[in-house]
Amino acid sequence: MKIYLSLLITFVFGTSLLAQRTYTAELSVAVDEVKSIIVNQSQLNVELVFDDYWTLVQGQRIDQSNHIEVTSTNEYEIKVYATSDLIGSTTTIPIDKVRVVPVPGEYGFGSNQVNYSSVQLSTQEQAIVSSNHGDVLRSFSIAYEVSGLESFEDLPSGVYSTTITYSIVSK
Repeated sequence: MKIYLSLLITFVFGTSLLAQRTYTAELSVAVDEVKSIIVNQSQLNVELVFDDYWTLVQGQRIDQSNHIEVTSTNEYEIKVYATSDLIGSTTTIPIDKVRVVPVPGEYGFGSNQVNYSSVQLSTQEQAIVSSNHGDVLRSFSIAYEVSGLESFEDLPSGVYSTTITYSIVSK
């Protein structure tokens, strides 16, 4: 009887142990809002040179290819501002003499429509790029323009500078 009971217990519990051959697990993928902007490290110092009559009168333009690159999981705007006017050793040049002109860069994924706005620099943030969709990776080239400094006849020689800040925000 003991053997029969032992075999019966083994059969009942053994069968139920063998019947449990599948398990389930739950998988979750968490997606957070990602926004990233990087200024090309080889273009951190942009210099416009006014060293002759023609550049003083006609102005200067310098193109920075793939100057900034962005990643965004949803719609975004790129904004720009200057921390101050262009400051020299004894005087300043108004920052609104400088125009920032964004254009498409050389690389980017996605076929979404991107809107570009050139702006006169200011100490207030201004949108220069607007997209209704995200981009895994997209570059933008930026041109810096000064139309001329002919109204600054008595401007002392020297370097005039400020810091330009780019940011990426949700629309």
